[in-house]
Amino acid sequence: MSTCKICFEEIKIRGINSFRKDLCICQKCFNEFNPKFRKFKVDGVSALSIFDYDETIKKNLFLLKGCYDLELAPVFLNRFRYELKLMYRGYVIVPLPSSKEDDELRGFNHVEEIFKILNLKIIKAISKKFKFKQSDLHKVEREKIIDKLELVDNINLSGKKVLIVDDVMTTGSSINAAIKLIKSKNPKKIKVLLLSRKISK
Repeated sequence: MSTCKICFEEIKIRGINSFRKDLCICQKCFNEFNPKFRKFKVDGVSALSIFDYDETIKKNLFLLKGCYDLELAPVFLNRFRYELKLMYRGYVIVPLPSSKEDDELRGFNHVEEIFKILNLKIIKAISKKFKFKQSDLHKVEREKIIDKLELVDNINLSGKKVLIVDDVMTTGSSINAAIKLIKSKNPKKIKVLLLSRKISK
């Protein structure tokens, strides 16, 4: 018997999902998620956001990041894992970084934990020069966010297909900065995959 990682009720597998033995949330909880699969460009690079940053995503990301509930990491992408693995076959994942202090405090990097379900190689190519929250930065500081990020020494991305990933995109400043940094390492190709994106209303 499998138990839902959100509501802790038994997962009843029926219909089209009868062959899936790896489901980690029940149908009721899954129905609260509202995937959009929005395609767009960031600095000329193809990007895909799976969810809008709505209350369901916000709540569950807070439980994962702020309450250190590591069990929730697979709930976001589990149902799409096979399609995403096929879509990004041959890519290496480069996650946008948290601060070293935050990772040490929670005992894990939440972005890595969310996307490792795709079973692609993860390369920690980018780090923060110092701890900061993007939401605390004003517009001019966000535009200069590349000054707050740096490439990790001795990282080789030459000729590789790189998939930049993050949990939430707000202004796009961090993604833009990451693209510029990665381009300097001469990759074969760059794409962006986002768990969620804040949509202006």
